Amino acid sequence: MKNLFFLFCFFFVFPFVYAQEFLPHKLSDEEKILQKTYKFPSEEKVSAFPTQPVRTMAEWEECQGIIITWTSFTTILRQIVDYAQDEGKVFIVCSDSNAVKNFLTSGGVPLVNLQFLILPFNSIWCRDYGPWAVYNGNDSLNLVDWIYNRPRPKDDTVANGFSRYTNLPMYQTTIAPNNLIATGGNFMVDGHGTGFSSKLILNENPSHTEAEIDTIMKNFMGISRYIKMNTLPY
Repeated sequence: MKNLFFLFCFFFVFPFVYAQEFLPHKLSDEEKILQKTYKFPSEEKVSAFPTQPVRTMAEWEECQGIIITWTSFTTILRQIVDYAQDEGKVFIVCSDSNAVKNFLTSGGVPLVNLQFLILPFNSIWCRDYGPWAVYNGNDSLNLVDWIYNRPRPKDDTVANGFSRYTNLPMYQTTIAPNNLIATGGNFMVDGHGTGFSSKLILNENPSHTEAEIDTIMKNFMGISRYIKMNTLPY
């Protein structure tokens, strides 16, 4: 079986013709207050982890497709779609597929290898809130979804919508004792069981010990060695 996986890509925000309210990557002052009591949306919560050992593939392995959220910085997203559709599928989370198609066509981008997912969302940062892809022992593709470390409930349910659309099984770290708050921008993996994050992962999960966090990552993502580096100041 081909070693294929989904690579989830996310980009900066700049208001444009199809943009909704600008949400920066960092927490706004209002969101800092909301974050203290934020809970994962009640929709489709799943507590079980995969019954077979899983492997999270490295991001530089061959990929089957990418996901983007179409809300702003659309001139750059159009360039990404243009080149990415030559290599695989491009899943475009959006609110109006016809508007996206018209904008792509106006820039000379062919409408091939594109899949449009009409889903609610808050921001463009799909790299942070989208699902992760793992292989189970039968080399079958599964999805893993964390609690997003932003109080943006629509973003936090994009993974559910993607799972429904692709009919791929999904496991969520959303219910105790497996509840884990994390963000894709704070995780990398070598494809051989070693994961890397900053110590932000510890600070954002005060209800868990480091050993408990390691266990969650082992059970859901096959991470047997989880390296935490000092959080960079900027």
